[in-house]
Amino acid sequence: MNQSYNNTIKMKSAVLVILIAGAIFSTGCSNTSFQKTKSGLVYKIFPGKDTTHVREGNIIKFHVRQKINDSVVFDSYKKMPEFTRVESESRPYDPSEVYGLLKKGDSLITVQMMDTFIKKSGARGLPPQFKNGDRITTSFKILNVFANPEEARKDQEKEYAIYRPIQQKEMEEERLKSEAEAKKDLVEQSKEMEKYLSTKNISAQKTPLGVYVTVKQPGSGVAIDSGKFVTVKYSGKHLDTDSVFQASSLTTQISGPRPSVKGFEDGLKVFRKGGVGTIYIPGALAYGKNPPQGAPFKPNEPLIFDIEVTEVADTAPATPARTIQRPKIDTTQRKK
Repeated sequence: MNQSYNNTIKMKSAVLVILIAGAIFSTGCSNTSFQKTKSGLVYKIFPGKDTTHVREGNIIKFHVRQKINDSVVFDSYKKMPEFTRVESESRPYDPSEVYGLLKKGDSLITVQMMDTFIKKSGARGLPPQFKNGDRITTSFKILNVFANPEEARKDQEKEYAIYRPIQQKEMEEERLKSEAEAKKDLVEQSKEMEKYLSTKNISAQKTPLGVYVTVKQPGSGVAIDSGKFVTVKYSGKHLDTDSVFQASSLTTQISGPRPSVKGFEDGLKVFRKGGVGTIYIPGALAYGKNPPQGAPFKPNEPLIFDIEVTEVADTAPATPARTIQRPKIDTTQRKK
């Protein structure tokens, strides 16, 4: 088996472990139809008719459905099957403890207590989405057992070819849904922004995208447009408190492969080299409903950027002081 495929299998396995690690389905564990592993994992196997055993080094193909309490959080039956390699050593209090007992066609249910999992894994504290007493039921259906990694790889590629159009359709539907929600949010946010500007007696021009800009100096030279590399000094502030969350500089390519904040780039297009002004960005055009984890922003929070454009070029600087994807966030500052 080639190295990249091996890494893919290990990565899928690691992701699966994260997904299934959690609380336990409160089935009466005293029920004799359920058994326990040495680590205390509760499980039950529903035998199929095949006699092909799962062995160390095999790759198993399976469907998995997981619940937190009564809510389904993952269901591969609606996606493509999962593939994972059976390792020589299983993780404690983990479904991998039971893999060696399975055969092709078997079904498996495992149940775990979140507090027990945290204790046995060495992790500290419950993840924020969980609480003591939560439970997860994880059910598996073993579809195939591959002793030959190349056969498993080919089967996985075949499954992905089937699922890929479905996945692309789902992603497109989600994108359109998100865009529609953002447009709806932007309508209300624009009203709030205009009210703010009016209250502050600030005269600002509105870009076609919906960003508000005040221009102290328009600058001169080449216009800022798609593909241009722009170096800018900025001071980013919370609109509601006017407090600075960071003052720095960056070089960004407008509409490039690693774009900065959408509204920030749109506001920059008003300026040329040497331009100075302020960009007021409604939340839907800043970090939207889902700010980066640890960021000092609330969902859909409007932001202000005081900026000075120091360079506009067709190519990236040879030795930029710093080139980053988006204005860096001071994660030490608390959300307001």
